[in-house]
Amino acid sequence: MTHPPSPIAPSPVAPRAASSPNAAGGEVGLAQGKLPEPITLGLHGMTCLSCARAVENILNETPGVRAARVNFAANSVDLQLDARLGRRLEDVSADTFTTLSARVRALGYTLVTPSSDGAAVARRQWRGWLIRLGVTAALTSLILLIEGLRPHGQAGSNGQDGSMWGGLSWLLSAVALGVGGQPFLQGALTQARRAEVSMDALVALGTLGALLLSGLQLLLPALGLAPIRTGFHDESAAVILLFILAGRVLEERAKRQSGRALEALQALEPTTARRLEPSGASTEVPLSALVVGDVVEVLPGATIPVDGVIHQGQSEVDEALLTGEWQALPKGPRDGVVAGTKNLTGRVLVRTTARAEHTLLAGMLQRVRRAQESRLPAQRLADRVSAVFVPVVLGLAALTLLGWGLLAGDWWAGAVYALTVLVVSCPSPPVAGQQPPAQQRKRRQPQHHRHKHRRYAVG
Repeated sequence: MTHPPSPIAPSPVAPRAASSPNAAGGEVGLAQGKLPEPITLGLHGMTCLSCARAVENILNETPGVRAARVNFAANSVDLQLDARLGRRLEDVSADTFTTLSARVRALGYTLVTPSSDGAAVARRQWRGWLIRLGVTAALTSLILLIEGLRPHGQAGSNGQDGSMWGGLSWLLSAVALGVGGQPFLQGALTQARRAEVSMDALVALGTLGALLLSGLQLLLPALGLAPIRTGFHDESAAVILLFILAGRVLEERAKRQSGRALEALQALEPTTARRLEPSGASTEVPLSALVVGDVVEVLPGATIPVDGVIHQGQSEVDEALLTGEWQALPKGPRDGVVAGTKNLTGRVLVRTTARAEHTLLAGMLQRVRRAQESRLPAQRLADRVSAVFVPVVLGLAALTLLGWGLLAGDWWAGAVYALTVLVVSCPSPPVAGQQPPAQQRKRRQPQHHRHKHRRYAVG
């Protein structure tokens, strides 16, 4: 879109260089053999750190992917691709995204490509967790109510309840597991096909085992076989699942809140700028097309798109983004302005001093992302433990079953105690332990100082 020449005649604007990537710092890294900047994509559907590790492994095995790192807290993945596939997000072909998305989808997760709506995917999955928690909570309440209505001495714990109450309780438990446990069951099945295990395996084995043993307690008396007294309750599967889902919802809520600060910063960054051409006309161009030395026109009420110095014009600028100050500051020629701040009163021409990816706002965004991706010592320890935790628990459960069966000759008790090992190991993620470090650290409130005539240079 081209606008008519400005009524305020600007100073002559030098013709733009062809590309001048070296001055902007865009291509030097590749020329010196450094890896290109990573491409960040959304990633949804993960339920634990083991899921993140599985996605990293499958992406690192993909031809053309130099490195992949999953940020579990931010639901994203950073990819470094071969130069032939594209150095920037807009250079990557749709076929490459389709290949990457298909490999991630085979694990049961969703890779948010540029052609998809990441926010819609996140909202849909958040609603799914809330629905599963609500349905499971309602069914568990009914199951516990039924347990209270059973005649005294005929509860499921003595293995003799073949009545309507026991069957109804078991059926409700099965429905709760089918609705609330679907993500865990599907994840465990998908990883089992790849000969892998994760926390989903513990949830699936613990809840399914509780449900199957409860079913046997109901079935044996109905078949005329001797009942088995184990003290096991048929509502255990639903109760276990309810606690796990509650922890999952709290964890997802914490992750959503930690991402809102980054989204608020990203919303401050405009996507286009009005570049002043040598003819005096202004042309709307994407920020990526601007180079150092370009002159951009900023109208009253518009957001300043890049860091620079006012070339012509007078105005007041709202810099609350940087200082938290409520009062706008007067700006004139040779005064520095920063991308993301608000031009309030007058039309100004700004000569850029940095490319869009090197502005102060871009640096703030990069630091927030880096804080989300960084891991506290406790989180690094949790990563190492989670890599061996599930196999160790499964091994202990197997030893428990074999020990009771072979040494004590009581296979049923062995199955119950093995299931107990799995149940107590099922994760109910603590919210604080899964929050990114940026949110765990103490937040400092901005200092509201008044500097009415403060000016600074941006270089």
